Amino acid sequence: MNSAPIIIADWTADSEDRWIVPLGAGGGKLVMLGGKLPLNLQTQLYYNVVRPDFGPEWQWRAQDVKDKLIEPWDVISAIPPSSIKAGVLHILKCNNFP
Repeated sequence: MNSAPIIIADWTADSEDRWIVPLGAGGGKLVMLGGKLPLNLQTQLYYNVVRPDFGPEWQWRAQDVKDKLIEPWDVISAIPPSSIKAGVLHILKCNNFP
């Protein structure tokens, strides 16, 4: 059993339409793929007890997480330097840096 609601506040909205407050729970199960790779499956269902007039009444979330331990240096060493440079330039461009 699990519960991880996401409470949202829109500070630009009027006070009566500002908050989304969910209440609910869910469950999950750890399964082994091929007997070696753990896969964590989870789902949650929430009723929004506080919501704007135009907001959703319910939230349903499903998630799968592969629990394979990857060290940060494994990821960095697998990325070619040219890709890292292109990625950094793309981030700077998207953030309006000269």
